[in-house]
Amino acid sequence: CDIRYFDFSYIIDKIDYFDSILLNPNINDVLNVNEIVDLKVELLSDKGFLFFWIKELPIATAYEIMGKWGYEVIDQIVWVKLNQESGTMCIENKMDKYLLNSQQICMVGVRNVSSSVNLLNYKMNSINLIINSKMFKYSLSERFV
Repeated sequence: CDIRYFDFSYIIDKIDYFDSILLNPNINDVLNVNEIVDLKVELLSDKGFLFFWIKELPIATAYEIMGKWGYEVIDQIVWVKLNQESGTMCIENKMDKYLLNSQQICMVGVRNVSSSVNLLNYKMNSINLIINSKMFKYSLSERFV
């Protein structure tokens, strides 16, 4: 199904609201920024968490989008990708995307969580870092030369 045109209220009518939502949009390949903004994510949950992976979105734009959906950003998770062979940061060899695949950020948002949970005192008090080694993707011709 094409999420841009899906009626989210249909899901809620059938199974109820979600407590947590994971959103990992593939920007440029499938969705542009305006299409992400237009998603009716706020219909999927009346309270709970949103984990919003941003790859090509500016952080300020992600804050705005999450606010539009009714979520307050309380934290970020940073995933740093290292070259498995050298242990250095993965770097794209493309001028406009030099550091694009070297790291990703997951914005953590909360919506209508009771004050007894005390999440707002936790807000941005720690650094959440995932460091992971990955192989560079080589073409077959480069791999066997």
